[in-house]
Amino acid sequence: MRRFLPALFYGATAHTTRLARQFLRGLGITCVAVSTLNAQIVRGRVVERLSNSPLAGVLVELRNNMDSLAVANVLTTAEGLFSVRAPSPGRYFVEAKRIGVSRYRSGPLELTTGATIAHTISLDPLSQLLPVVQVLSANSCTDKPEEATQLAALWDEARTALTATNVSLRDQLFRARVRRFVRELDPKSLKVRSETQSAVSATVTVPFAEVHPETLSVRGYWHRRGDGRIAFFGPDPTLLLSDAFTRDHCLYVVPSTRRTREWVGLGFAPVAARDVPDVAGVMWLDAKTFRLASIDFSYTVVPPATDSAALGGALHFAQLANGAWLVRSWSLRLPVEGSPGAPLSTNAANVPWVLVRPLSGRLQEVGGEVTGEIVRPTPR
Repeated sequence: MRRFLPALFYGATAHTTRLARQFLRGLGITCVAVSTLNAQIVRGRVVERLSNSPLAGVLVELRNNMDSLAVANVLTTAEGLFSVRAPSPGRYFVEAKRIGVSRYRSGPLELTTGATIAHTISLDPLSQLLPVVQVLSANSCTDKPEEATQLAALWDEARTALTATNVSLRDQLFRARVRRFVRELDPKSLKVRSETQSAVSATVTVPFAEVHPETLSVRGYWHRRGDGRIAFFGPDPTLLLSDAFTRDHCLYVVPSTRRTREWVGLGFAPVAARDVPDVAGVMWLDAKTFRLASIDFSYTVVPPATDSAALGGALHFAQLANGAWLVRSWSLRLPVEGSPGAPLSTNAANVPWVLVRPLSGRLQEVGGEVTGEIVRPTPR
């Protein structure tokens, strides 16, 4: 059949190609099989070096060179397995990152057309010492050289978790039962005055509106719509990983306090040249494992006639047994007159989420939380 396919499509017109595809479907074959046969794949297993135990949720990436962006990435399964497909034949490097462990980098691998290379990766056990990273791909809010290494390492750990969250959503590694809410808050004490809820089970996509990072860079993280209402936007994993966010913000190490001694904070703030509404906040990582736990943020500028300093929000992260990462809960505090850029979206069709927004008070909180998840097997 592999020899038959090129002959069948050689010199075919659009009409004959369509007929050929229909013919193949009748045989139970789709054109996807062609790309699968010709795919360049690196597959293997990631294990812990000392115990040889499989490691789930390790981020495995393919790069053209070690300084380039990843051309493909996956997370290892509960059995430590991975299969990552190169977009074309060529020379690639495999990079693997387990949070709390320095990165693994392979030597060059030559992937010819249709080739499959087996590659086993061994990673060190977790350590309470922050892995050393040489390159910082983000602005620094400080000019102290002694902080540069720590900043680079913390950002590398946070970036790994954010990337893993995006990969988990892209590959739909889980479905979730989600509870959404709209609360009316007391503007001073932030106590809940009233609340409405709705729930749905679906494949979760994003916690905040999907807006191009460059749009937020130019217009700001809140802006007035045509109907006069002000739309508010929050920093989700995709935004935090974008070039626009890196360009517009600088990073700094948040000093530990008695209240935060179990965490290490990576703060972010807009650069001095920013003149539009922006966000500032802290990415909180576990001080022992360096897993990203949560992100708190607030708005640097509030709309006119808004006297509440509580505008902002939070995201809380978690990792599932199959290695998938997700935003466990999220919230956004805004004036009652404002509106979130968009609610969390899912791929559940025809599921109306009717939430009654508060009519009194001056502050509301919109958000949601995952109340249960259905882990999907991850075919590799």
